[in-house]
Amino acid sequence: MIIKKLELRGAIGIQKGLFKEEISIDFSQFKAGLIAITGTNGSGKTTIIENLHPYRRIVSKPGSLKEHFYLKDSYRKLTFEYQGNEYKSIIL
Repeated sequence: MIIKKLELRGAIGIQKGLFKEEISIDFSQFKAGLIAITGTNGSGKTTIIENLHPYRRIVSKPGSLKEHFYLKDSYRKLTFEYQGNEYKSIIL
């Protein structure tokens, strides 16, 4: 799986860490290889990493996925490539 783009709106970890309601990270702009995500404690790094998969769960934190988002119109959109095909996982 090659991650192309992650869009988050209403993620509690991003709001608490970056004071933003939404973010968009275009991973296709980076060359193939290792990507480092850095920042101070509580800045939203774990929230980003926890949302880099197409499934409806957060692995390192208890509770359902909806408990980690706070807006009525929150979403997670993940675009990725698998075996040469592009897919979008959208959770509203």
